[in-house]
Amino acid sequence: MTMKKDVMNFEKKSMIDLLNQTSKTKKKEIYSRVADILNTAKRRAVKVNLVKLEKLDLVKDGTIVVVPGKLLGTGILNKKIVIYAYSFSSSVKEKVKNIKSLKDFCKDTIDYKKTMIVK
Repeated sequence: MTMKKDVMNFEKKSMIDLLNQTSKTKKKEIYSRVADILNTAKRRAVKVNLVKLEKLDLVKDGTIVVVPGKLLGTGILNKKIVIYAYSFSSSVKEKVKNIKSLKDFCKDTIDYKKTMIVK
């Protein structure tokens, strides 16, 4: 039983390590903040619906949104934003075109002034 838990967390641990390494190489604190939020207990894991992104006034067209958890597909998103998430449901893939993983967040060049962490 413990073996399954370790295997499931291996991907999460490697993502946290990648975010911390990227924080050191790019010298930006946003990557370490995302790693800290992602490194929480499973019962406190971040889950964000599309409705929440639509209702937030700070999220405008052209904003880059980082979700250090799971993005769920409840609701409709009419804003033109780029979303980076650790994981996302299959309904989100159908509804949102500009969705990427956190691995892409570490690789891409980003305008940090337009970037927001939503939890």
